[in-house]
Amino acid sequence: LCSQFFCEGFLLPCRKWANEHGLAFTGHMDKDNTAMGIMQGGNFHILRSLRCMDIPGIDVIWRHIFPGQPGVTCAATDWPGETATNGFFPRYASSAAAQIGADASVTESMGVYGDGVTYEQMRYVYGFQAIRGVNIFNQMLITYDRRNYMMAGEKPAFREDHACHADLKTFNEYLERLSYVTSVGKRVCDTALYFPVRDIWAGVRAEEIADEFEKVGMALEAKQIDFDILDDDILENAEELKQGEIRIGKACYKRIVLPPCEQLSEQSKANLAVFEANGGVVCTLDEVQSPTVIANGTEKLQLMQRKTETQDIYCLFNGDTKTEECTLDLGGKTGYWINITDGTIEPLTMENGLMKVTLQSGETGAVCITQNEPALK
Repeated sequence: LCSQFFCEGFLLPCRKWANEHGLAFTGHMDKDNTAMGIMQGGNFHILRSLRCMDIPGIDVIWRHIFPGQPGVTCAATDWPGETATNGFFPRYASSAAAQIGADASVTESMGVYGDGVTYEQMRYVYGFQAIRGVNIFNQMLITYDRRNYMMAGEKPAFREDHACHADLKTFNEYLERLSYVTSVGKRVCDTALYFPVRDIWAGVRAEEIADEFEKVGMALEAKQIDFDILDDDILENAEELKQGEIRIGKACYKRIVLPPCEQLSEQSKANLAVFEANGGVVCTLDEVQSPTVIANGTEKLQLMQRKTETQDIYCLFNGDTKTEECTLDLGGKTGYWINITDGTIEPLTMENGLMKVTLQSGETGAVCITQNEPALK
């Protein structure tokens, strides 16, 4: 009821007003970096809330994404509980976008990251989100004034007196390329992880269930599985079940991964049974295999596939703190390597039908399988 009131009494009227005035409605929820945020952040149901927006968003603050090991307290702050979790939470925004039929989701990033944050670290933060489907970047922070107290604000503050201001244009051009490559065509994502909202609402084992959910999501990523997050709202109203698919908006799920949960609704159970009986896959983490396109790679490597009428694009992100090499099996297909960092495009170099890719920490690159050289500006 609280979630329904929040959506119908606040978010949907805001969207209606914005649309009536020629604007798209966007934003993010509080404490959206953790599954328990649906209670602690006051939105009660993050996916339901984000689906009320034209452009669902995520907030990346307090160095919640940062190069390093998850769980290490951020050097920039001693704020209790604020750590570089490097969790999969950007998927809340990209999942909601796909489910409402939108092509874009947005991030507000770098708030309270400190003036000492480097462009290399920022590349990591944005690439981490782009590979998980977020493709519009709202960069904090341009201060409201150059004088008085308003110039303090949050850090970093990208003013003329910032030590790295001269390179801001170059970095913004990189973000343009990153946004373009991770937006072109349609994202290919047929796997969804069930979000046990009802279990968290029940409160009996809320934190334990939320923790298990996040562990399963992290383990899927360690297997290089691209996935969305879905909930009972979608399962209870699912269409195309007799085709072994769950369709909503631009999303089409053929495999549902269930984490430990106890409060799956009866209607969700019934629809999942129909879905599975007609060829859909309902499984646990242990039954999920890594994609065959990655012949060799570390668990820090993330993969996202996009598709147009004439090309397949495989975006890759290195989430490790060191340079990594991986091997791709493209089935003998040819195409181009897109270096998003410097904007260069080169024909693929294959050895015995395989392609070796070297990515620096936080680097995002893409393989484009096509007959014609892709345009990247």
